[in-house]
Amino acid sequence: MTSGLVERHIAFLEALRAAGLPVSLAEDLDAVAALSALPWEHRATVHAAYAATLVKKQSQRPTFDALFDVYFPRLVGEGAHGEDTEEPETRTVLWYQIRLPETEVLRAGWVGAQQVQLDTPDEILYLEGDGRRFTGWVVFDQTKTKKGELKDNYIALMKNLSTEGPIDFTRLWILIYSPDQGRYISAPIDGQTVQDGLHGLLPVTIHPDHKGFTIRELDDNGKQVTIEYEAIRTDATHLRVRRLSPKIVYKKQPAKSKAKGKAKK
Repeated sequence: MTSGLVERHIAFLEALRAAGLPVSLAEDLDAVAALSALPWEHRATVHAAYAATLVKKQSQRPTFDALFDVYFPRLVGEGAHGEDTEEPETRTVLWYQIRLPETEVLRAGWVGAQQVQLDTPDEILYLEGDGRRFTGWVVFDQTKTKKGELKDNYIALMKNLSTEGPIDFTRLWILIYSPDQGRYISAPIDGQTVQDGLHGLLPVTIHPDHKGFTIRELDDNGKQVTIEYEAIRTDATHLRVRRLSPKIVYKKQPAKSKAKGKAKK
């Protein structure tokens, strides 16, 4: 980070604090660590990295976005979101992985392409607990409330805090808004409320026709395997989701014998 960028970074964080965003020193350092591994010429990637490390609540996002535009303005000719105007089908998507060991569960993930976000929406944040945290989410589609308001529907990714190794998520949820119930409910995956016990890796890719998505898992040998899901709308408020790829079976590690290593009498 050059001296000019350092000054802009400091001024940006001071402006966020003045606007009411509680940016701590630890989050400041997280942002610097993340940005040091990213190309500054990709404005959208810089924006996503800052958001992933500094924004705690979805309600803070409008203030963050407005101040980011002030301190990191778009170049002449850039689109409304600082992206090229080419068609989504032909766009090359770049992903940059962030892994900060001291806060891996909260800060691990991928930024870029605005596909997986790390600032959890307030409307689903309450689902965290029982030793699990959200590590990312993707907007799959939207549902209209009875008042005509659009609500995002999510592919939500969670990780068990006790998980070891290079795993980004262990639980997959499909959370859709139910206009009749006025809240989010879980769309069953192969008849189950959630898929648990995954060794999942980011990113998650939404199919162009929005009739499915792709994740990646580690198999028992640590090899990455592509996993396909089908997600079909049966009506305006119901989504049928099923896993098309075979389930990966992991071998249980044998329990260590307590007698092992003891000298025979």
